[in-house]
Amino acid sequence: MAADLSLIDPNLRGLLTQLLEVIGQFNVGTMYSTGEGVPKDDVQAVSWYRKAAEQGHAQAQSNLGLMYANGRGVQQDQELAYFWHLLARAGGNEDAQKNIDMLEKKLTAQQVSKIQTDVSARKVLK
Repeated sequence: MAADLSLIDPNLRGLLTQLLEVIGQFNVGTMYSTGEGVPKDDVQAVSWYRKAAEQGHAQAQSNLGLMYANGRGVQQDQELAYFWHLLARAGGNEDAQKNIDMLEKKLTAQQVSKIQTDVSARKVLK
């Protein structure tokens, strides 16, 4: 039975709807990543993780970082992996730090500095 959202304050209803949408996007990404309930498809997983990640979902940001680090569904890109893991850590994802530490060993100091600046400015890399 669905909840009657008409009883909720319109401003709160909009925020709740947006939150549920982001959680749903993350969950669909996870389904495609694992093949749970749908055929496994890393390209689709990346697409759905990105939708949630761009809206600040920390676990989606971390998962997207892993997809870039491992070249799953996208061309392998350590810089983008680092970028998304930094955002995930800033969003409260505690597991992101171990990936950050690993990626910093693969990047130059100049790359690390530039990406940290981009994250501080919340500039999404393409």
